[in-house]
Amino acid sequence: MFHGKNFLFSFRKNLIFFNRVDSPSEAEAQCSYLEMNGLVDGVITDDSDVFLFGARHVYRNMFDKGDYAHSFQMRNIEKDMGLDRSKLILMALFLGSDYTLGVRGVGIVNAIEIVRAFETPEALERFKGWAEMPDVFMEDASVHYKDGNSIIV
Repeated sequence: MFHGKNFLFSFRKNLIFFNRVDSPSEAEAQCSYLEMNGLVDGVITDDSDVFLFGARHVYRNMFDKGDYAHSFQMRNIEKDMGLDRSKLILMALFLGSDYTLGVRGVGIVNAIEIVRAFETPEALERFKGWAEMPDVFMEDASVHYKDGNSIIV
């Protein structure tokens, strides 16, 4: 499984050893698998869908010319934002990702609110039923009135 070139960098006065791995398919899935099985300490990528595959320690902008790389820890996302892996997957379904187009009209704030409020598949099914109901507030209100004065029941 491990083959290819080994890389050794002096990165901000620390030596870091990199072993390049050729993935048979999705690179982020392969890297997440390696981390989940304790074979690597973290994943270096600029692709955020790595969290959906189960990565816990992600390093971004490692090779940018800027001064700083960024470290993201899943435990901080869970603690600070209340979003675990399953909620991030649901958010990707609402927002879109490499594998889905997302739901039109749902942005980041709405997606977070939805996954926090409807945490189980059953709750999301109820939400789906509600969301598919015709919006009576958008229809012509005059159809509910007789001669414009009294409500038709």
